[in-house]
Amino acid sequence: MLWQSLSKILVIPYTLFGLPWLIASMALVFADPLTPPEGGLTLKVVFWMVLATLSARAAGMSFNRLIDQQFDARNPRTQDRPLVTGELSSEQVRRVAWGSVGLFLVACGMLSTTCLLLAPVLVALLWGYSYLKRVTSWCHLVMALNHALIPVFVWAAISDKVTIPAIFLGTAILALFTANDIIYGIQDERFDREEGLHSVATALGAQPALWIAFALHTFFIWFLVDVALVMQLTPLFYVGIGLASLLLLLFDRQVDIQEPKTINTFLFRANTWVGFVLMFFSVASVVWLKLL
Repeated sequence: MLWQSLSKILVIPYTLFGLPWLIASMALVFADPLTPPEGGLTLKVVFWMVLATLSARAAGMSFNRLIDQQFDARNPRTQDRPLVTGELSSEQVRRVAWGSVGLFLVACGMLSTTCLLLAPVLVALLWGYSYLKRVTSWCHLVMALNHALIPVFVWAAISDKVTIPAIFLGTAILALFTANDIIYGIQDERFDREEGLHSVATALGAQPALWIAFALHTFFIWFLVDVALVMQLTPLFYVGIGLASLLLLLFDRQVDIQEPKTINTFLFRANTWVGFVLMFFSVASVVWLKLL
């Protein structure tokens, strides 16, 4: 079935990585003391923001599979992907990629002029990430920027401004997803080195890469505290930060660089559970703040 093959390309469960941060950002923007938005959050705005998030992710995954097709065919870990097995043609995935870009641009245009002006930057990041792996170990950072820009787009859509809280929240997300992508890249360290691809693991080795990722998790927590301080959030948000810290510590301890399965398990848990915890406590904190 075409849809089943497409779902393998898009990795539908990984959609959960970005949505919690979208919801958290939609809540927190209403607690921003610098630019409180007028009115409420309409269903129309929510619809276009969700569509923008989903279409951007679909475009990024499709571009990545197209650009990396030759490497996927040679990597034992990725030889069952639809473009390699022939379940999907390059033309089919290309249509999904550019169709998703079109939807993303339409959604940004419906949100605000600022979002539309920012949209080409994100499209360039989505398209260029795979090429960057050929030239620099900073590719992890660029991949993470795709998620880190979520608060920026939300603030731009709802308040038409990007303030310090949005930047702090985006920086926290940047640290989290950079760290997690570094850990994800460890499982391909040997293959990437043989193929001349770049990652922190190929540059420094698996264990130092893991230490760098753990350090970035610390920066993630640090910038979340900055968000709470600047926005004068309620103690509920600090409870969320504490729980997120404990979860990351638990997940980090379960990573075994010699066992790829632990890395895949870590990736899904760290990118979903941590996001949903912060989403819940962001919403709860803003509701409490508005009721005080």
